[in-house]
Amino acid sequence: MLSDLIYINKMDLYKELDAYQEGEFFALADHKIKNHLPQWIQFSSKVFWLNDPEGEKNLTTYSSVLDFYLQNGIHRDSTLFVFGGGATSDLGGFLAATILRGVKWIVVPTTLLAMVDGALGGKVAVNTPAGKNLAGSFHHPEKIFLCKDFLSTLDEENLQSGKGEILKYAFLSQTVYELVKEKQSLEKIIEACAKFKMGVVEKD
Repeated sequence: MLSDLIYINKMDLYKELDAYQEGEFFALADHKIKNHLPQWIQFSSKVFWLNDPEGEKNLTTYSSVLDFYLQNGIHRDSTLFVFGGGATSDLGGFLAATILRGVKWIVVPTTLLAMVDGALGGKVAVNTPAGKNLAGSFHHPEKIFLCKDFLSTLDEENLQSGKGEILKYAFLSQTVYELVKEKQSLEKIIEACAKFKMGVVEKD
């Protein structure tokens, strides 16, 4: 089952998230975007915060987060929310794929690279001492909320990294190429890249 791609602004995203406030809420999130999430999420006892997602995308952190969710009562009908870039969605998706033999998950990518590639496609994994992404699975998120408002949290290096990925899409997709050539809004370009990537995933 492919994920639902939902293009949304931050205020509407907050409203979507608020629907889970009174129920069970479990999340994995990059600490860097903590102040850009609803206040009730910032203070939730069921959120595991990552300080260095790329450095923590390993089996040691996986084990710690696994125990954290189990101790907080996660069960088979729970949904795990993931907020962050590609490394965060890799770890969060791998957790969702393996905890209790698989639970639903929803991802909110917060970097440009994650919005056009890293959080799409359902490929999830963690690094091992033998190499990157050697323990993994295919586990599609139920929903992907694409909210361009999170781009304001990025430094120039992270923006350029995402733009490099967009350039790759411009060589693969005529639609993306035309949008880049015409200097269309980044929002339109992100949408075109995401649709192209999901089309590739569906064929695959």
